[in-house]
Amino acid sequence: MNRTTIRRTAVAGAAAGLSLVLAVPAIAPAGASNAQQQGTSHSRHHNGSAETGRHGWHSPTNPAERAAKATLMKAIKAANAQYRTAVKAARVTFRTDPTVVAALATYKAVVGTSPDATLILAANTAFQGTIAAPTAARAAAVDAASTAWIMSVDTAYTAYDTATTTPVEAAARAALRSAVRTAEITLRASITSAHAAYRTSTASAHATLRASINAATAAFLASPRASADKLAFTTAIELARTTFGSDPAVGAARTAKHDAVSAARVTYVRVITTARDAFFAATGHNPHRVRPVLPRT
Repeated sequence: MNRTTIRRTAVAGAAAGLSLVLAVPAIAPAGASNAQQQGTSHSRHHNGSAETGRHGWHSPTNPAERAAKATLMKAIKAANAQYRTAVKAARVTFRTDPTVVAALATYKAVVGTSPDATLILAANTAFQGTIAAPTAARAAAVDAASTAWIMSVDTAYTAYDTATTTPVEAAARAALRSAVRTAEITLRASITSAHAAYRTSTASAHATLRASINAATAAFLASPRASADKLAFTTAIELARTTFGSDPAVGAARTAKHDAVSAARVTYVRVITTARDAFFAATGHNPHRVRPVLPRT
């Protein structure tokens, strides 16, 4: 056999081998596809028993999931509607209270026009004292609505968790909801207290600001309202606001409010972190639903 014959034989053998290699993968994907389809088909069916996962029994394959979730959503929807109705009724009752209406009219008559800071401060104090009882009644009604909403929603979530997850998981979720709810109530109370303290500390400065704005407004309305009058008006307003902002009492009150709110948020985050750690220790995974949220009104 000469060199040419050997070369032709080698080339023919290589071509045959290449065509065999190219032909084999054409069959492999079909087999892999069938295996994948069989695996997918198997994963979409279950034997009728509840299956666990990283979030407990929450899974489309859990027979109790769909009915329990529908019941949960219906209960939350009803609780939201009751809460909105109750809060709206409390607000309407407060706004239409004859005592509030009369006190507000008196308050606006002084605060909206008087250039005397002392009169404005006295009018504000009198107004707050007059509407104290209706304000407390409104707050009590809103708190009662919030408490009813929390109880209804928590009951619904407890029933849902009992039907769709393990007792350990359900207990951990209930404990987490309770801890988060307590932390949120504490946070809101701290923020409300900080804002109330700020308003009290700056009441005199606010009265002075309001008196300066009223004086500037009265002077502008009594003027021919020419360009010079408009400039004098805007200058007076800017000066009044600058004076308010540079008041040492206002600066100290702002700092105190900021520090109080920041401390409350830090405490809130710490409590939530502790609650989440406790949940993880009990269940072995992080919570995927932290808290129910009050509906907007």
